[in-house]
Amino acid sequence: MPKIELYTQSAYNPKRVIITTALRDRLKLAVKPERLYFGLAEARIVAEVVEDERELLIITPKLAKKLGLVLIKNIKVDFLPRQAALYLGPMLGIMVSRINQYAEEPFGVINEFVEECDLVAKKRGIKLVVFTPEHVDLQRARLGAWHSTEQGWFYNETTLPQVIYNRLSSRKYEEQKNVQRILAGLTKRYNIPVFNVGFLNKLEVFEAFSSSNFTRKLLPETARLTKKVLYQYLADYDVLYLKPSRGSLGRGIMKVTCEAGGWFLKWLVNDTVKNKFFTSRKLLALFITRKTKKNCYLVQQGIDLAAIEGQAFDFRILVQRRPDFTWQVTTLVARVSKKGCVVSNVARGATVLSAKEALQQAELLSRCSTQDLKQTSLKIMQVFDKVMAGHFAEIGIDLAVDKKGKIWLLELNAKPSKLPKKNTPNFYKNPGPRASVYPLMDYVEQCAHF
Repeated sequence: MPKIELYTQSAYNPKRVIITTALRDRLKLAVKPERLYFGLAEARIVAEVVEDERELLIITPKLAKKLGLVLIKNIKVDFLPRQAALYLGPMLGIMVSRINQYAEEPFGVINEFVEECDLVAKKRGIKLVVFTPEHVDLQRARLGAWHSTEQGWFYNETTLPQVIYNRLSSRKYEEQKNVQRILAGLTKRYNIPVFNVGFLNKLEVFEAFSSSNFTRKLLPETARLTKKVLYQYLADYDVLYLKPSRGSLGRGIMKVTCEAGGWFLKWLVNDTVKNKFFTSRKLLALFITRKTKKNCYLVQQGIDLAAIEGQAFDFRILVQRRPDFTWQVTTLVARVSKKGCVVSNVARGATVLSAKEALQQAELLSRCSTQDLKQTSLKIMQVFDKVMAGHFAEIGIDLAVDKKGKIWLLELNAKPSKLPKKNTPNFYKNPGPRASVYPLMDYVEQCAHF
């Protein structure tokens, strides 16, 4: 579909739309369009054709306001002859938890990623806006959103987008009744594809994946945390991980290690690692019970992970949907945990290496290759589609390899991090947008039928 230039021009008839002969010929217009669509907005139009070698569409300011066509220079256009309708788009809305319009980076830690998405979107003729749930008006099918220009981001009202990418960063916020009402209205009332519909529950994922022969073999022993289960796991394993079932970014994770004469407990408080030694199993269980009583926790068998210079590492694989709805591996990196830290999240100070380099340094390449990790990830996503509900277009998969070369599945993340490139300078070596932006835009075009 052609990407055209869009202009506004006042006219006596506010419904007037000028189509140049070049655009008419490109779209093979046999009849004059009678309707114009953008996002979820539509309007009756009176089309005129004028001689011009450029592929232009000229509309009135009143029509632009009605359709929400604000701050747009280039956009794709399609014509459906049976409906005598012109369609402009696609329009992508990125839903975020908060926007600080006065800050240099209004979208926080994902600001750089959003700007990369906007850059690629503009080149493709995709209109990208950023908004919060509070600015959605379901009754009017409108929203207040931030639009990018050469001078920065500006707020303006527009129509509801054709596709929405859920980047809400807080599980607690996402589960608020009003936010859930907005999400339900967008998907059920207006049938808007909203992908990455919500955070995943670790226990639910484990239980669902336990039903598959393939994924069951990849999972460490895992159970919902109770006092009885904790005692059993302490007897069976030298290392345990305790994880909040609804946690993310490594928050709330605790590590229990069996030492001579007792058990050593590590946990994070903000970015500080806390330690405590227990000589009594009963006192350990009491301490853990008190720290976990407000949340559902799971207990998981610790794996004897491969290490580089004594520091354990795992792998983050980003998988994304293709336009044909199959999955592809976009990025694969190793994360070497910070010394003394409980988790290997980059946000918690982990170092990023190429997967091949990590396997080489750990002397495991003969037993596990990067291709093994990729193929395992794709098979995991085949199971995911069968056992998990919801619309997802990208998932972060955390895999690990033990010292014997066996691959383990640690967890899945429905909101994979989009940290600034400066956080991982040895991985993002190219100045352009990161690799994950392009499949994302491919998928948006498919969802919007452009």
